[in-house]
Amino acid sequence: MELIIILFVVGIVLLLIEIYLTPGATIFGLIGIVAIIVADFYAVSRLESPWNWLFVVGSLVLTVGFLYLLFRVLQSKNFSVHSEIKSRVNVLDPVHFQVGEEGKTITVLRPNGRAIFGDQITEVYSMGEYIEDETPVKIIKRTADKLFVQQIN
Repeated sequence: MELIIILFVVGIVLLLIEIYLTPGATIFGLIGIVAIIVADFYAVSRLESPWNWLFVVGSLVLTVGFLYLLFRVLQSKNFSVHSEIKSRVNVLDPVHFQVGEEGKTITVLRPNGRAIFGDQITEVYSMGEYIEDETPVKIIKRTADKLFVQQIN
């Protein structure tokens, strides 16, 4: 009888751990359900007739209740993020940094580095040549995320 109760309590505790401490891990939930099923088999084989089936039905009701609670927690808005990030990385402002605009490097370009155009500092790329810092440069090519410059002679 003690083994049946211990297995059942361990199964319930593991289901609670799955629900509240490690949701989504499933290992604690699976082990908890197996412990409850083993407790049910022991109850059917070792307890007398009315009590064995009452234990099985009771454990089934509790297990289904905990599984329902688990799915409610997993579907709640507090558990998961329901928003999306709409910002972009490495996309140049369409107003600034036009082809032909002149600026000055603030780091060495080997072949990339940083340059200043007006009051805007950005990463730029040379066309493969080495350009010293504090060198005047001009934007010769622009893609969605890169600026290519060449040294002004």
